[in-house]
Amino acid sequence: MNKIPTIKELRPICQPNYKYEKTIFLVYIFRSFSIYITKFFLLIGISANSTSVLSLIFGLIGSVFLLNFKYNNLIISSIFLFLHTILDFVDGEVARYNSDGTPTGKYLDDVNHSINVPLLILFLSFGIFQLSNNVFIFFLGALAAVCEAVGHNVDWGYSSRIILQELKNRKENKKIIVEDKNYTKNLFEKYSIFIDKILNIHPIFKKLYDKIWIENRIVNYVMFTGFFTPFLYLFEFGGLEINFLSLVIYFYGINRPIVMFQFYFQKIFLASKKIEKVIDEF
Repeated sequence: MNKIPTIKELRPICQPNYKYEKTIFLVYIFRSFSIYITKFFLLIGISANSTSVLSLIFGLIGSVFLLNFKYNNLIISSIFLFLHTILDFVDGEVARYNSDGTPTGKYLDDVNHSINVPLLILFLSFGIFQLSNNVFIFFLGALAAVCEAVGHNVDWGYSSRIILQELKNRKENKKIIVEDKNYTKNLFEKYSIFIDKILNIHPIFKKLYDKIWIENRIVNYVMFTGFFTPFLYLFEFGGLEINFLSLVIYFYGINRPIVMFQFYFQKIFLASKKIEKVIDEF
């Protein structure tokens, strides 16, 4: 068995941005735990790709427990989601130590996110629906799950496929046809410029926009509720019992369709210039 460095020696190798991440509370917590699991996995020889698969499985198990929305199940779900999130850090740390990061590993990591997050939203909304008979919240959850899946594919898959195809065409000495569009008169570009002006007023606006509006934090919300909220119901409104996770579904039911729309038009109408720049750098 190969000798593995100490935790102190592992951090600069596996967590090169650890000092910076101390400013990001949740990331800092996960990184503080993950390095110990990383060392254990290195000792027993579990690869980065195997870790990604384990993370995917734990995420799926955590989501399934939300279908029967009882407090005990919520705790179990939170435990598996915590393991899912920790291992999502560990796979990259193992890959950095072994210097064996591969396209397959990046693909598995992306599949992990693209499958688990939509299913988590869908199963959570169904569990709340079973408990409250609130059909609207299940509709919002299903809408958010679909938009999350489509938006993720558009955000990641659209640009990647075009770049790969264009590079393949260049390798085969084929003529590349880039459709020329008049972006300056596009309504969405004007909207993007307007949003950028607002976000540039103060750095905190951009940080809040990215962390709350764009990034998906639903796994953290479910874990928070399972670990720290002994009471599911917070208040009653209009005859409906409302809990914290119901509010999360309401938020995502509104947020994810807008984000998907934003990603879609950014990729379709604005990304070609960026794609051409990336291709030209090869």
